[in-house]
Amino acid sequence: MDCGPARTACRRRCHRPQESRGSTGQFARLARERLAVLLGGLASYGASLTESYHLAGNYVGRILNGEKPADLPVQQAAKVELIINLKSARALGITVPQSVQNRADEVIE
Repeated sequence: MDCGPARTACRRRCHRPQESRGSTGQFARLARERLAVLLGGLASYGASLTESYHLAGNYVGRILNGEKPADLPVQQAAKVELIINLKSARALGITVPQSVQNRADEVIE
C-alpha cells in the first residue's frame, strides 16, 4: 500500500494495530516486532530489539571514543525471538501445538 505524501494520516487510518481484525477472526497477522503481537497479532519472529539497541549503543560509544565509523565491523542481533499470542490464535480458530509454545520466548495468554 502506497501512503504517498500523507503518510502519517494514512498510517493512522490504514495501518492501525490489527487487534480488532485479528480478534474477529478475519486474518492472522505475523510480524517481526513484539509490539504487533501485544496489539493483537498472532505471532512475531524477528531479531531482539533489546540486543539491537545494545549493539547500536556500542557503536555510538566507539564512535564517541574516536573510532572511525568506516572501520567498525557490521553487526546484527544474533538472538531471534518467537512470541505467540494465544488469545488471537483462539479467536482465529488456530491451535498452536504445545511444542511450538515450548519453543517460544514469550507466550501471551
